[in-house]
Amino acid sequence: MQWAVADPYRGVERAQLVVVNIRDDAERSLGESLLAEVARLRKDDAVFADVMGPRGSRVPITAVVANLTRPTDPGTKKALARILRTVRASE
Repeated sequence: MQWAVADPYRGVERAQLVVVNIRDDAERSLGESLLAEVARLRKDDAVFADVMGPRGSRVPITAVVANLTRPTDPGTKKALARILRTVRASE
């Protein structure tokens, strides 16, 4: 068995931020389940080697479930703070 990422998701191995966008709080548990799969992908050595390959990095990423339509949502705030830190660091 070999794991792979679908073509539309190429480049995920370089992601520093993962945001699961939800529309309301009823979807939050599903979003958290998806983030658990992202964490598994990064922690399982066999999956990591197949999917990420030599370009993958184990640098910690920010992963949040957020309702991006609500500026007060904690996940939205965390994602925006991460983006702001990255932009400031690259200036």
